[in-house]
Amino acid sequence: MKIRALKALVGDYGRLNEGDEIDLPKHIASQLLAYGYVELVTEPEPTVRRKGKKMVSASARKRRFASYLGAGVVVGIGAPSNSVLPAISGTAQVGQTLTSTTGTWSGSPTFTRQWNADGAAIVGATAATYVPVVGDVGKVITVTVTATNDRGSVSATSAPTAAVIAA
Repeated sequence: MKIRALKALVGDYGRLNEGDEIDLPKHIASQLLAYGYVELVTEPEPTVRRKGKKMVSASARKRRFASYLGAGVVVGIGAPSNSVLPAISGTAQVGQTLTSTTGTWSGSPTFTRQWNADGAAIVGATAATYVPVVGDVGKVITVTVTATNDRGSVSATSAPTAAVIAA
């Protein structure tokens, strides 16, 4: 499939700049289209091009470029973007462990967490898990995940737990 990059893209082994057009295998181009990183230009006709005396098929060119980009592992260059909020599992009860997920993000970020009780940061609570204490009874717990890459930082907060109950 012939696609045009809508923004700069980089993979393990290569780069496309905004506006670049390239033929890619359908399974890779479809993923990039789904994420909105590229637009479809045309459906290419199978062609054969000469390279010296050797004939190189369109599919061979596509395979070469796909491997050049890192077997289709391509990410947009930009600040992280959240598509699924962080979540908390476990029972909101004193002494019981609550566990957080980071959610789903684009932009290949690294993550930090901050646990909150009724919206206020809990000092020192930055791990993937948190165990409510007596002072949390009656408060709802959330976790704020901050995703960071070289283009910026973005935070997203989970839905609250039920109010913490005593042990």
